[in-house]
Amino acid sequence: MRSATGRWSSLDGHQSAQIPFNAELSIQLQDTGPDDLNVTILALDDHFGIAPVYPPDRQSNLLRRGSAPVVTSVWARPSGANELVFIVEKARSGQAHDLSYLAQPGVTRGVDDQSLGGILARIGFSPRGTRAGVSGEDSQSASIRVLRYDVSASTQ
Repeated sequence: MRSATGRWSSLDGHQSAQIPFNAELSIQLQDTGPDDLNVTILALDDHFGIAPVYPPDRQSNLLRRGSAPVVTSVWARPSGANELVFIVEKARSGQAHDLSYLAQPGVTRGVDDQSLGGILARIGFSPRGTRAGVSGEDSQSASIRVLRYDVSASTQ
C-alpha cells in the first residue's frame, strides 16, 4: 500500500488492515510454481459492489509459470469495509477461466427500511461477514484467498 505521503507498506493478510481513503494498493503476481495459472482478483465493497481488478481491461488472466512479475493497482475506495478476493486456478489448455463477469454495481442504501439495502439486511445480508473466503481445505487445482481492509472516511 502506498499512502498519500508516498510511503509503501505491506498489508498483513491475517487481519483487517486500516487504509486511508484513496491510497494505492499495488498487487504483484508471479507464477513460480510448476503449472500455468488462471488468476482473477475481484474487489468487493460493503455496498455489495464487485469490481474486477485483475485481469485489467479484458486482458488474459493466464499467468505462465516462470513468468516475470505482473503488477496491477487498485485505489482504496469507497470508504468502509472492503475485500480483495484472489481466485487462483491451475490453467487447463484451451479453457480460459476469467471470473471478471461477476462484476456488479453496489446497492444504494436508503434511509427507509423498505429500500433494497434494508430488505437485503433483513434477509441476512448484513454488512459484515456475508462474503467470506472459502473455509476448509483447498482443492489441489484451485485456491481462494481474501484480503480484508477498512478504508477510512474521505477527507473531501
